[in-house]
Amino acid sequence: MSNDLFYILIISNVFSALALYLCAKRLLKFRRRQKRSFVFKSYPIQKCQLEDVHPCFVKDQLGPSPNSAVYFIGGEGVEASLSDRETWVVAALAKFSKRIFEFGTCSGKTSHIMAMNAPKEGRVYTLTIHPSQLEQLSFENDDDRLHENIAKESIINSGSELVTLALKRYDKNDSNNILRPIGTKKLLPNTAGVLTADEAIRSSKISQELFQTNLIKLEIISSSQNLDPNMEETLIAAKKLVQDGFEVYVYCDRDVNHCLALEDFGCVAIMPLGASIGSGRGFDSINELEALRKKIKQILIVDAGLGAPSEAGLCMEMGFDAVLVNTAIAKADNPPLMAEAFKHAVESGRAAYFAGRIQRSEAGNPSSPTKFLS
Repeated sequence: MSNDLFYILIISNVFSALALYLCAKRLLKFRRRQKRSFVFKSYPIQKCQLEDVHPCFVKDQLGPSPNSAVYFIGGEGVEASLSDRETWVVAALAKFSKRIFEFGTCSGKTSHIMAMNAPKEGRVYTLTIHPSQLEQLSFENDDDRLHENIAKESIINSGSELVTLALKRYDKNDSNNILRPIGTKKLLPNTAGVLTADEAIRSSKISQELFQTNLIKLEIISSSQNLDPNMEETLIAAKKLVQDGFEVYVYCDRDVNHCLALEDFGCVAIMPLGASIGSGRGFDSINELEALRKKIKQILIVDAGLGAPSEAGLCMEMGFDAVLVNTAIAKADNPPLMAEAFKHAVESGRAAYFAGRIQRSEAGNPSSPTKFLS
């Protein structure tokens, strides 16, 4: 074999290898594109005309509408962001938007352009997450966070000064414990769920140790199916807790003699139920509640059963000192708004009580001068 033929073979092999490499590279690039396009196949983006997006893009005989004119930065587009045409579209839409949310900000020029073109009262909000922060994000407890925010907003909107906490729901080792929504509000631990006086006394002492407070809401129910108060056990526990130095807010029935006994024991507040816990019935007997206000001098709070702000307002009009509300707010379609409604109802009812309502009369009584009628 001559040297010339040998060199020709080598060069031929080199070119063959190079050709194979380039083909393989193009093939891999094509496959990557195919995979990327596959990702978006299940989410097709439908094409549309700009005129269908907003009236400002409707063209007349002279071209684009003057309404689509925008303030712009530079003449060569937005660096590392949108094309000139895309920027024009975004800026034109910004002119008619009071609230703009941008997910992901590159150089910030698009944000600037949207802010320049937005109305005077418009606001531009941007959210950028650095890749290093992605691992810190957790979406497992989104529902918990949502419920916590709703609870916090509802407590604030209600104007409450005192918030009850069921001891059985509290876990000091839980980083997402229920205390967070309460914030700086005054805490009233609650023995909710206990069935006997012994259980209630034990829970109260645990609460005293945990929260360093003598405040306790004494709540002893009849059974897991019947949430009305067990008065026999309640009277035993209330007397013992007061003797032990607790400031007792006591959940009870509407029986006058029971309430008078609790008052004599020295309970801080007497809390008769309006109706069964969580029922939303309002009042099983409004006459019994009115009779209690006439007999009991201690603080009176309607506890349980209220379903609407109007019922809370009526309690305050009768002279009750407060209402305790949970389910009517927690299960409302919009708990924060319902909490605010209860706040206004309580304030209005209290003002009406101090203002003094007119006496009821079986017959009508003219409210305007009648001399001109005679």
